[in-house]
Amino acid sequence: MKLGFVYDAVYPWIKGGGEKTLYELTCSLRDRGHECHLFGMHLWDGPTVLERAGLLYHAICPKLPLYGPDGKRRAAQPLKFAAGLYRRLPRYDLASFDLFDVHAFPFFSVPAFAAVRRRRMPRVPWLLTWLEVWGDDYWRRYLGWKGRLGAWIERWSARLGPHHLCISPTTGRRLQTLLGVDPSRISVIPRGFAPPSALPTVERGRRRCLVAGRMLAYKRVDLVVRAWPTVLRSQPDAKLHIVGGGPERASLERLANELGLASSVRFLGELPEREQVLAEIASATLLLQPSVREGQSTVVLEALTLGTPVLAASGDETAVGDFLGPIPATDAARLDAAASSEVWGERIVKLLVDEPLRRRLADQGGEAIAALGWKAHIAPQVEELYL
Repeated sequence: MKLGFVYDAVYPWIKGGGEKTLYELTCSLRDRGHECHLFGMHLWDGPTVLERAGLLYHAICPKLPLYGPDGKRRAAQPLKFAAGLYRRLPRYDLASFDLFDVHAFPFFSVPAFAAVRRRRMPRVPWLLTWLEVWGDDYWRRYLGWKGRLGAWIERWSARLGPHHLCISPTTGRRLQTLLGVDPSRISVIPRGFAPPSALPTVERGRRRCLVAGRMLAYKRVDLVVRAWPTVLRSQPDAKLHIVGGGPERASLERLANELGLASSVRFLGELPEREQVLAEIASATLLLQPSVREGQSTVVLEALTLGTPVLAASGDETAVGDFLGPIPATDAARLDAAASSEVWGERIVKLLVDEPLRRRLADQGGEAIAALGWKAHIAPQVEELYL
């Protein structure tokens, strides 16, 4: 098949989890004999069309910053991407494609694509891929009264899509309950996971916790920092490593200093190589994922592959719990999203001192993600859906 993928941010120029797993999906489909075209921003140097590792990249609009100083998505970027899609996509021989997979986010591109398809390729099937579903309530909390527009465009996108591919059961449920999509139009296929080709051989730290990811408000790294004094009262030699950058980093460092945690909390910033991040994960006693909004969370999958147990927030807006293993066997790996920093501290202590429990959580989680292999499991399922 000749397949088109529409998403503004593309890997390896943007290294988020959604971008990386889309790249791995297209590589897996390429290896199965399909021709994959990715339509995104012009993130690379050189011409607007680039062939790289057997994939074809097409620049739809210039490179634009995704986030503002407040860590929130800029409104101008998705609007310009949608405008570029509407202007430039018709220049291609669209009728030669067998299918288009359009990422629902950042939403403005969905009606732009639908309008182009109606005029230029009405017979080419397409579907929407959902990494997350936000819903009216989250839009209001995210943007205030301006969130009404976001909620409306998200709902409109859901109505336009003839079929929907969700990457977790949680996202599929939210698509039904919040946006009113008929379940017969929804398929749930997780994004796959490619374990590191060479697992790091590092010694696991003693009572060392890790948070890794972009420092954004919804990631709630501050919750872990506020929990750390509770941890230190019981485990004074415990260490917390925080990997990643972002708009919240400066305020998090100030908070750690105000709480007198400079000696036990280390901010490592953005590590340039994936191997360095994996080494941090492999050497951690426990990975903490306090984020309230995650589509799947690559760092959680990496941790469980490396035998590092996970403690994650559980709630309506995060799908991490779908990948931690069966309930109730892995209840200790979950904390309600409303749990206080003190409760987080107490649970962290419980896991730090109970090695058999940590091992059970890591084993259960590892078994759960074994079914996420691209070659054996996920790519064939996606291929069947496309067909």
